[in-house]
Amino acid sequence: MFRMGDKFLATQFGNNNAYNQDNEISWLDWKRKDNFLDVFRFFKMIIDFRKKHPSVATHS
Repeated sequence: MFRMGDKFLATQFGNNNAYNQDNEISWLDWKRKDNFLDVFRFFKMIIDFRKKHPSVATHS
C-alpha cells in the first residue's frame, strides 16, 4: 500500500501521525513530482503491472 506522496518522495520528516497537522508536514507539495519524475514513472509502472497481473493484485 502506498501512502499519498510516496510516488514523488514526499516525507513527513519521521512523523507517522501527521494527519492532524495543518503545516508542511501534512501538505503535499505537487512540485516534487517534477523533481522526482523517475520515481513517479516507476510507481506508475508498478501500479500498471499490478492491474495487468491479477495473481499479484490484492482483492478484499
